[in-house]
This record gives sequence, C-alpha cells and structure tokens, in this order.
Amino acid sequence: MVMKTEVTQKITAHADDVWATIAKGGDVHRWFEDVIVACDLRGHGEGAERLCTMANGADLRERILEINHDMRRFRYAIEKHPLPATDVVTTITVVGLGQGGAEVTWSAEYSVDPAHETTVDDALKAIYAQGIQSLETYHTVASQGDQR
Repeated sequence: MVMKTEVTQKITAHADDVWATIAKGGDVHRWFEDVIVACDLRGHGEGAERLCTMANGADLRERILEINHDMRRFRYAIEKHPLPATDVVTTITVVGLGQGGAEVTWSAEYSVDPAHETTVDDALKAIYAQGIQSLETYHTVASQGDQR
C-alpha cells in the first residue's frame, strides 16, 4: 500500500537560513543532533549519497534527488533505514512567512504492508516533527551568536 506522511510546522527562524541549512545536504548531525549523530555526504548536489548514523545505532543511506532553490524543495530517497517500508521518498519544503518566520513541511511517500502502516506513519511523524523543531532550535542558537 502506498502511503504519505506529512508534518507541517511554523517556526521562528528565517526561511532563507533554514533553506540554506537543508540545501547543503550534509551536516545533518549538526542541526538534528538528537537523532543523527554522524552524517557523511558523498558527492555534491543532486545524485549525492548521504550516509547517516542515528542515535539508536541504525544506519541510513540516502540519495539526494532534487535541490530546487526557487521552490525551496529538497527531495531524497531513503535507500536503507530501519522501518518496515520500501520506496521511501522524502520531501522538505520551506516557505517564508515574513517577520523572520518560516513554515517547514517534511513529508514522505512510501510503500508499506497494511499491518505496519500505523507504526511507520507514527514513527515518521515523530521524527519529522522533531527535525523541524531541531531546525528552529539550531537557527535560534545560531542567531544568538553561537558559531556552528
């Protein structure tokens, strides 16, 4: 069964700054440090491979599919992960709200056995919500003078 999971949150961080962080492709462990403890980007831009280690020890292998600066859209395929799902394609978009705010949407489309759909949906929603909050925290700290 093909599923879609999506989390959208408004954050108090400049959209351009948030987008620049995401668009780099690497350094995920710097802004999402509670979940990702190491991240190695191999290559540059679309087609690059990202190898990450999660705090729980699980490994992720991801392939960057799209970095669209005009739409502030970043898409990647997760080729190796611990969830019972396949064909996972994830998208992060950033929309500026003015006054230094942004709306971040983190979503995924994937195939999953109906017996696991709730487990996968719940896990992704929790991770994506935490990731968006981590982006806000990272940029709040950075704007207060922390040199990252």
